[in-house]
Amino acid sequence: MILILLIAVTGGLLVLNYYLGRKDIFAPGFLFCLVFFVGELVCLINISSFAIKLHAITLLVISLGLVGFTLISFIRFRYMDIRDTGDYTRADVQPVSLSNKWYLVLIFLQLATIAGFILYLQNLMDAYQELYGVTVGGLTDQISMYDTLTKFRQTQFSRLSSVVSIPYIWRIGNPVCYSCEYITLYILINNWVAKHKINLPQVCVIALMIIRIIINGSRSPILRIVTAALMIYIVLKYRSSSGDRESQLRMAGRIAIILVIACAAMIALLFSMGRGDKIGDLKTYLFIYTGAPIVNLDHFLQEYSYGFLTGNTDSIYFGMQTFRSLYNYIGKLFHNQSLQYKSVLPFMYSDNGIEIGNVFTMFQNPVYDFGFIGAFLLTVIMAVYYVMAYRRIRLNPDKSQRIDYWLLFYAYLINDLIMSVFSCRFYETIFDAPFLKFAVLTWLIGGLLVEHHVKIGRIVWNIPIFKKKT
Repeated sequence: MILILLIAVTGGLLVLNYYLGRKDIFAPGFLFCLVFFVGELVCLINISSFAIKLHAITLLVISLGLVGFTLISFIRFRYMDIRDTGDYTRADVQPVSLSNKWYLVLIFLQLATIAGFILYLQNLMDAYQELYGVTVGGLTDQISMYDTLTKFRQTQFSRLSSVVSIPYIWRIGNPVCYSCEYITLYILINNWVAKHKINLPQVCVIALMIIRIIINGSRSPILRIVTAALMIYIVLKYRSSSGDRESQLRMAGRIAIILVIACAAMIALLFSMGRGDKIGDLKTYLFIYTGAPIVNLDHFLQEYSYGFLTGNTDSIYFGMQTFRSLYNYIGKLFHNQSLQYKSVLPFMYSDNGIEIGNVFTMFQNPVYDFGFIGAFLLTVIMAVYYVMAYRRIRLNPDKSQRIDYWLLFYAYLINDLIMSVFSCRFYETIFDAPFLKFAVLTWLIGGLLVEHHVKIGRIVWNIPIFKKKT
């Protein structure tokens, strides 16, 4: 059976990556193989319920991707780690102090941004009622409708957007708040590791961050917060402790509990967003977010014709689906409608007729654009970033900065690695306008308020006006 063979291949590569990563269960190669291994086990458990039958082509595509990631882990282990001392860098984590007045300013901006968006939602729903004769109820229903319009009724949403514009407080406040909130998250965790103290204004900032995300109708950014916080905590704890196998297992146990609680909270959030009716059968709902992407990938590969070196002949642009976020951003900047197009994500059904969503693991887009070799090459490129960035933050942290920006951005992007079994999140994120704004603003705001200078490589610009008086 192909599924059993796929589990065996993934399991073997999982073990190999465990040793290539110095038995670090949080190393990117191990995590990448682990999420696919879990997804495949979920498929095995539900093999009868969803009539799952994978084909050899799916085994080939997933194996190519896993081997590509493992290859980068091997190169780092064989040709780089031999030059290291054998121990990861250990150092005391120093607390980062920032005046509470800055947090109060941020909280005010957060509240103003939230109020502005709620007013925008109300105006948008009034326009929707006027144009289409449909009344939308309270705030939760408005959030649900906004989510539906932006995801599935884009023609209607475009028409509404021509009538109701997004307020400037949201356009400016949302990206600024987002960057400041992640800086606050880093400082909060850093100071907890350093001195086991919690700052109330920092907690309020994170709480308002979650509220702002909820009213925008999306849960994915909340999961990103959870995974980012966990990764920051893991690395900082590694730096301040032995990081031995026993401590790793204790940490993994705590993280597993946190993730279970987070998953339950993510389901509960559907009700606060007015989308509780979408859960339906809980077993099917959970399968859609775990094993179903592998089944959907199998169906997608069966439906379309690909070569080893050539993707879908309908692709107009280079990497049309893989780099869609970049093309859409360029199209928006230069008002080119031909560059703004939808992804190829049809809703799929299991062989016994159960709807199982429209996500296809990270390999669908690369295969669609570049053929089977795309699953290998695009994974290799992604692996180079994760493997090398993780090696840097573990072996060579930047001690000249109060905030380790390599760690902060790696923690932000670790969600895309974990969600690789779900979709092509890494390439969707790094070429998306919100992330580009986030990266620049985080670097600038962190430099001004926390570091008191802006640094590019070895070049440092001091900002005396923000320095504390001595």
